[in-house]
Amino acid sequence: NIVRGVYSFDDTKGVRFVPEGTSYTLDMSEVSSSVRALMPLDFLIRHCLTESSILLFDEPELNLTPENQRRLARLLVQLTKTGVGVFITTHSDYIVREINTLVALHKQTERTKKIAEKFGYSSDEHIASTDVSLYYIKKQDQMTNNNDNVFERIDLNGDFSVAIPPFDD
Repeated sequence: NIVRGVYSFDDTKGVRFVPEGTSYTLDMSEVSSSVRALMPLDFLIRHCLTESSILLFDEPELNLTPENQRRLARLLVQLTKTGVGVFITTHSDYIVREINTLVALHKQTERTKKIAEKFGYSSDEHIASTDVSLYYIKKQDQMTNNNDNVFERIDLNGDFSVAIPPFDD
């Protein structure tokens, strides 16, 4: 759904990509950077990850449009629901805010049910706030010359107004 196509492997040509709705088979040098970047994740999901796996993903937003960042967040939540542990580092407020939306949808209020229906969220994309941890890393006080980083927990409460410190900080 994110890359809008299917990866395949050809013994002579290697990894190939078939865009959705076409019969074209493209070499990895002919596809977008997002299609190339997500190929290893596709491989891991199809062939390696089990319910006891842990996926470490550094800045998954690279090369992805905002819409695809939100789709990726939904996919990562689906992976956690299969038992895969997911640990990501990100600079993307699109990903963080989408995960917070998925926490909100888990509450199953009349409002969230309407939002889920309107925007096509399925029940396997909802996640409880107790199943998500978000930490913000910030520098210690510059005045004391202490250069250690501090991990500050941010609660994803699902109320559509999560307070995320600016990523520029």
